[in-house]
Amino acid sequence: PRDDQAPVLFFNASTRIHHLSLNAAFSLLASWAVRGSRVPAYYLVCQRGMQQCVLGTDWAQPGKPPPCDRCTGYSAGLFPDRWTVELNQDAGIIEAAARELTGADLEAMSGWTYQDLPLGTLCLPGLRWALRRHHLQDDAATRALLRQYLISAASLSQQVERVLDRLQPRALVVFNGLMYPEAVARAVARRRGLPVVTHE
Repeated sequence: PRDDQAPVLFFNASTRIHHLSLNAAFSLLASWAVRGSRVPAYYLVCQRGMQQCVLGTDWAQPGKPPPCDRCTGYSAGLFPDRWTVELNQDAGIIEAAARELTGADLEAMSGWTYQDLPLGTLCLPGLRWALRRHHLQDDAATRALLRQYLISAASLSQQVERVLDRLQPRALVVFNGLMYPEAVARAVARRRGLPVVTHE
């Protein structure tokens, strides 16, 4: 890839953990095609960047921590260091968002916004998918999981903002675009007028 070309960013935190799924393979092949045309392609890679991710959520035990070791270990072997951009948790944002959401019920969290991003709306599809139910119960387990998604989404939004500032990409490619990690990245990019391609 030529250094004078604006890069394309690829992000697919919701399609694989410890093996290459079909959609993760499509993303990887597309990135190789971009690099083969001499355009830089960077991978946004989660490095324990979320309190809880959608794919790592155990619907039977929503409070169980995500399998970060397996995921980050697989990512290290899958993506070359030269083209990897790590997404970590922003402790300050995590703490501030957690304080703001303390005591909020399901309805309040579902409508929560952070820096003009409708994170509550963006997190609901992933929450419904993870819990295997469309009509959500306003119980402690559901609220706790949504809270984890929301504070993770707030942190992730700022991580993506910084990456876009630094790399000035020409486009963003995300898996699906509905699960909250990709939905947040998509919303941040589109707010800047950056083209976004989703695939599944």
